[in-house]
Amino acid sequence: MAHIVVEIVSYSDKRLIVCIEQKDMVGNILLTKKELMEGAREMFKGEIPDD
Repeated sequence: MAHIVVEIVSYSDKRLIVCIEQKDMVGNILLTKKELMEGAREMFKGEIPDD
């Protein structure tokens, strides 16, 4: 599992903006932008509206 850093940039009503960064690779695997975005969405699932 890679070390991922998530920074909340801003939050208002129904919009959450985050900065997500992979700090290192495990098994020389670099996550794609899509994989990082999906991971962040999963992390905040249920905390904010899906819209």
